[in-house]
Amino acid sequence: SSHGIPVASVLSEPGKEALTEAKKFRSAIASETAGGWIVDNSRESLARKLRVLELPTITVLKVDGSVLFSGHPSEKQLWSTLQAINPELNRPRVTPIP
Repeated sequence: SSHGIPVASVLSEPGKEALTEAKKFRSAIASETAGGWIVDNSRESLARKLRVLELPTITVLKVDGSVLFSGHPSEKQLWSTLQAINPELNRPRVTPIP
């Protein structure tokens, strides 16, 4: 939100157990970083419309709904896409675990 990019998470497996686990996870993170949450359904699946084949998947959409990026969060193209939206965004540095 600090970079003006709205974020929503999609719970693509809306079963009771998955919903319980998602609620636990969401309560464990700070509310200002949680973003919106959408529980998918099998009749009009958002994950299917976005062609999510594996988890985790990040999809970056334009306001008109067209897809700018869809793939794994570790892909370099995600960060080039985000930087095209907001040049102030930088990929976080990951410290290797010894």
